Amino acid sequence: MAWINGQKVKLCKYCSEPGHTQFQCPKRKLETQKKQIKKPITRKHQKTSGKRNDERRKIINLLDKEFSRYWRMTQIESHGCCRCFICNKLLSYEDACIGHYKSRRYISTRFNPFNANVICYKCNEINSKQPEILKTYRKNIIDRYGVLALEEIENSINDKISTEELKNILSHYRQLNKQFKK
Repeated sequence: MAWINGQKVKLCKYCSEPGHTQFQCPKRKLETQKKQIKKPITRKHQKTSGKRNDERRKIINLLDKEFSRYWRMTQIESHGCCRCFICNKLLSYEDACIGHYKSRRYISTRFNPFNANVICYKCNEINSKQPEILKTYRKNIIDRYGVLALEEIENSINDKISTEELKNILSHYRQLNKQFKK
C-alpha cells in the first residue's frame, strides 16, 4: 500500500507499480513468456513413436482381445456362467473380465495363462489394490496351478518379448478361438 495524491493505492508486489496486481503485471507476463520459449528437442528427448511401435501396440491390443475372449470362453461352466477366481461369484460371459496377478504393464507375463484369470469387476477394479485380494489371488494360483506356476510368473516379469513373438502368440489364440465360433 502506498499513498498517491492523498489516496491509498495498492502496489504490484512484483514490480511495485500502481494500477495492477502481481498476477496482472505485464513485466511478469513477459518474463514468464521468455521462460516458456521451448528449447530445441534433442534426439534423446524425441518421442520414439514410429511405425514399429505403432505396429507393436496394435498387435498387443488385438492380442488382448483374443486372449481375453479365449480365457473367458474356456472358463464357462455347464450352466453357461464363469466363476470369479478370487471371490467365487457366478458371472455371465459379458460380466467377466480377465484379471492379472502381476500387472498388465509387464508384457512378458501379460499373456501368461497362469497370471490371467477370469474375475469379476469388483475384484478387478475396485479391490485390486487391497493386499487381502492379492493374497487370495496368490493362494488361488498356488491351489489351482501349483507353486511352480507362481514362481514362473514372478521370475519372468522382466523378460523381453519381441514383436515377432507377439505375432506368433496372436495367431495361436486366433486359432484357439476359431473352435468357439463353430
